[in-house]
Amino acid sequence: MNAVLHAMKNSRFDFVLLVTLVLAFASFNALWLWHFQRGQLLDIDEAGYIGFAVADYQSLAHGGILAFIRTVEAPSIQAPLTTLLAGLAFAFTGVHILSAFGVVVLAGAGCVAAAFFLARAFGMGRLSLAPALLVASCPLILNFSRDFQFSIPTTFVVTASLACLANSQRMTRPGWSVLYGVFLGLMPLSRTMTLAFIPALLAGTLVYVYAEGLTRWRWKTLWLTVSSLTALLVALSWLGPNGKYVFHYLTSYGYGSHAAEYDHGELGIGLLSLIFTFKMLGEYVCLPQFLFIVVAFVMGVFLLIRVSAKNGLIYAGAALLRTPAIPAVAFISGVVLALSSTANKGNGFIAPAVPAMLVLACMLLQRACLTSFSRALYITAVALVAAFGVVPASGLSELTQPIRVTLPVFGNFKLTSPAAHVRNYVMNDQSPKANEIWPMPTAKSQQYVNSFKAAAEYLHGNSAAIGFRGLLFNVNEIILYQEMQDIPRSPALFQIDPVAVAATRAGVSSWLTKGPLASVCYLVLSNDVAHQFPPAIPSSVVEEGAQDAKFNSSDTTWTLPDGEIFTVWQRADCK
Repeated sequence: MNAVLHAMKNSRFDFVLLVTLVLAFASFNALWLWHFQRGQLLDIDEAGYIGFAVADYQSLAHGGILAFIRTVEAPSIQAPLTTLLAGLAFAFTGVHILSAFGVVVLAGAGCVAAAFFLARAFGMGRLSLAPALLVASCPLILNFSRDFQFSIPTTFVVTASLACLANSQRMTRPGWSVLYGVFLGLMPLSRTMTLAFIPALLAGTLVYVYAEGLTRWRWKTLWLTVSSLTALLVALSWLGPNGKYVFHYLTSYGYGSHAAEYDHGELGIGLLSLIFTFKMLGEYVCLPQFLFIVVAFVMGVFLLIRVSAKNGLIYAGAALLRTPAIPAVAFISGVVLALSSTANKGNGFIAPAVPAMLVLACMLLQRACLTSFSRALYITAVALVAAFGVVPASGLSELTQPIRVTLPVFGNFKLTSPAAHVRNYVMNDQSPKANEIWPMPTAKSQQYVNSFKAAAEYLHGNSAAIGFRGLLFNVNEIILYQEMQDIPRSPALFQIDPVAVAATRAGVSSWLTKGPLASVCYLVLSNDVAHQFPPAIPSSVVEEGAQDAKFNSSDTTWTLPDGEIFTVWQRADCK
């Protein structure tokens, strides 16, 4: 009886620590956003996604729940979950950009909690707080929790699905089994590229459910079926009407013509691509966490070899397949293989696997530490690795500048990550200076915003062609400020695609005179390619093509603080 009461007290204390850690994570990032993001600019993805969120909210505010559902279900290639939640947040707070960021911060806090419950399901007991602490201090989790895009909500959905699966005890607990199905179905709704990861997770699920033989196989099969149907229904709620668009988008940007934009010479499955994927992981999580993961997995291999030598390879293999961690192992393997098979490794595409990696790393090290001294070293290592993540992310220390080191085997790695990891490109056009940190002076950021608003107001209600792909001034910014000012949106904005449009005078002219662009009356051009996404078509070539398409330059211009000038051109035969 005393042992039971002691265990209950320990459990309550663990949950108090977990809640404290989750609240600390949320507060830490909320304060950073208030201090560094308030009134600042957005990158092109953030502007596009927040524009979707505002559109969702406007439909809810003006048309009610049915209009809201129709807007969410409208044809799109972008997963709806994050923007939907941000739209609902606007219903309570009004349209404030920081409210959208709050959704991502809460998802990051959910990742910390989900990692804890996953670790407990793996039998880590009171030390389940160790991987939760590493997730809370992981540079990837911290930095992407301050960026409005899909990486962190997707990471929460994946980690929660793994935790529910492990807690289902091989599909013998109905509640956890159904919850697993819900989160599994939400994966493609949180980020469509997770469709490439799901087969590996499903394979790991099947092994996990039946690895201990056919004991209670009817009961397991029943709830595995219910879970699978739940996942299918949740996924089809949005993928049903949008699956064909998503398939075309993923194949084009994953393996098609647009994938070439991301090719660093490692396209295809091979050793170089695999090495590049692990190198990318190291860049995201920084060297301390990367080494922690590598050391743990190397130690796991030695443990497997030791068991094989003692009991035979078949016994070791069977024991590995029976472990509750096998779905996480399968999922991580699937993520690595999927990303190694494409040149487009994306912005944070590897993030969903990171909490599972950290949980497995902690589990392996915990099992390898058999003495009090080794356990003390393990706990000390966790604390030091966590400190290397948290201090630079504070934004209040000289350590917020990136520090890089070169190792004999691993090459050049980031030791610490700056506070503005994802947003450096906004401030310095993807070439951050070492002595500059976020935030941008308020007056300067307001100049940018004023130009965005002016363009949004000028083009509202009219279709237009955008003859460049600006880092700061682009289609997404125009649409966002039209939505935020609740003015009529441009029916269509066509941004030039250098992959599809030949970088010649004739290519640009053809783009402007065929298909839906043949009736467009307005064209916006930039005088500078230095502030555009590569590859960029030279401004002089675009202007010559515009002239051939019967466009003439007007007196309407917008100037950004960086000196870039945007000019509106009008087609001669338009009134």
